[in-house]
Amino acid sequence: GYTYTGIATEFWDNGTLMSKIDFSKEIQDVTYFYPDGQVMIKGRKIYGYTWIGEWIEYYQNGTVKTKGNYKLWEKSEVGYTDKSTPVGVWESYDEHGVLINKTEY
Repeated sequence: GYTYTGIATEFWDNGTLMSKIDFSKEIQDVTYFYPDGQVMIKGRKIYGYTWIGEWIEYYQNGTVKTKGNYKLWEKSEVGYTDKSTPVGVWESYDEHGVLINKTEY
C-alpha cells in the first residue's frame, strides 16, 4: 500500500481544485470541489479512504444537499474495519435549502 503525508490535492482538467486531503493526522479533513471551485463534499476520513464523523454534501449553488454522521469504527488488532456506517439523523434538502427528507439510523 501507499503511505501519504502532508496535503494531497487533485485537480480538474480546467485546473481548478478537485479534492484536498490532509494526511498529517490519522483522521483527515477532506474536501471535494465542483469544477467551478464550489465545495461539493466536506467530511473526515480515516487513512484517506473511509468516512467518519460529520459529512456534508452541497449543491453546486452552495446550499446543503445532505448531511449526517458516519460511525467511527472500532479498532481491532489488525486495524480499522473498512466500512463506515451512517448513524443518527441524516437530512436531505432541495436546492433552496428546504428539508425534504429525514432518516434516522
